[in-house]
Amino acid sequence: MAFHPGNVATNFASDADSYFQRVYHGVFKRFLISPSKGGARLRYFVDGRPGEAWRSGEYYGTPGWIGRTNRQAYSPETVRDHWQRSADMLGIHW
Repeated sequence: MAFHPGNVATNFASDADSYFQRVYHGVFKRFLISPSKGGARLRYFVDGRPGEAWRSGEYYGTPGWIGRTNRQAYSPETVRDHWQRSADMLGIHW
């Protein structure tokens, strides 16, 4: 299961003195949710039971709603290749 916590307002670019910092903390800020709201979304999945609140193997953009997943995510070959490449990068040998 994977989920998107939402567009959470953080301290991203707060140390920067740039155009991007002003845009992110100005115009974009009204489109971002608070960290506590992002945490509440996470809590939904932490407290929820598999098969009830969420289904294993799905992607959730919003709690309770299965998001759109690229069809390649359901390819056994792609999944196996992803895990193998990840294991190789981490030096893990099964």
